[in-house]
Amino acid sequence: MRISKEYEGARLNMRRTAELLVMNDAHLRRLVRRGIFPKPKRTSKGLPYFDFELLSLIGGVLKSGVGISGEEVAFYRRKPKNSRAQRKRKLTTSKSATADTFVDSIIQGCRQLGVGEELVGVADVTAIVLEEFENDRPSMEKAIPVVARRLLAG
Repeated sequence: MRISKEYEGARLNMRRTAELLVMNDAHLRRLVRRGIFPKPKRTSKGLPYFDFELLSLIGGVLKSGVGISGEEVAFYRRKPKNSRAQRKRKLTTSKSATADTFVDSIIQGCRQLGVGEELVGVADVTAIVLEEFENDRPSMEKAIPVVARRLLAG
């Protein structure tokens, strides 16, 4: 890993350094404790930080796979933070996913109000919105209660 020159003169705290290295900050702390990465410098108040020189050393460790202590380490790419949430969101929205996010939002709102999934269909919601509001797109605060009432009334 190559550390960009834009970090020259910068002081990065542990969390920001971990973000730069694409790893969890607790994992970064563990690697420092084990001697894989160099110990951070400290501010006058005792807070740890990494400067460009230390970041360059860390970059060398990541590239070579050999820590400051001489221990060999294998590094793996961490998945993006939202990958699990995005996967879950895809599974839940794929049931009713339409090209119209407005209708999807109304469906989600109706489900949150307790309207059963068997009652909330894309075609039904679209028809109710067209009947009640014609060609207008009302706010969610107006649309969701109207659609939910109509669906529950049968």
